Amino acid sequence: MFGFGQLVSRESRRKPGQIVHVPEFRLHIQCQWRIVRDGKILVGYGDWHWPPIGSSVSYDEFAEADAPRNRRDDLVDAFSAHGEIAHTVVRAEGATTGDLQIAFADGCVLEVFPTYATQDDPHDEHWRLLPPDDGPHFVVTAHGIETV
Repeated sequence: MFGFGQLVSRESRRKPGQIVHVPEFRLHIQCQWRIVRDGKILVGYGDWHWPPIGSSVSYDEFAEADAPRNRRDDLVDAFSAHGEIAHTVVRAEGATTGDLQIAFADGCVLEVFPTYATQDDPHDEHWRLLPPDDGPHFVVTAHGIETV
């Protein structure tokens, strides 16, 4: 999940009555993605499978589902350290294939690229963009764009 925009206050869905602060828009990605800059991948979907930076655990011994942190966490932290102003969105583009590119002020680009064409699964979601009130939003699937 990536967040964009100003932080807004709303009631927690998990703890009714509690106020939480969330980004105006949240991008929930369920397919391959990466963040690139200057021809280099800074972090990507697959980094989840690697142990954290500095870990003594080897790749073959790393159980990502059981680990409290992974390499992707470290690399996303490094990306986030660029700061809010650096990650102001300057351009967003989508394609009929479900691809999405979001360019930031510091030259980083979030690239989202679905990698399957199967349309047999009614839950074949690639990504969705959520507004702050969890109201109507759109979902990109192998079937196309759906409004929910």
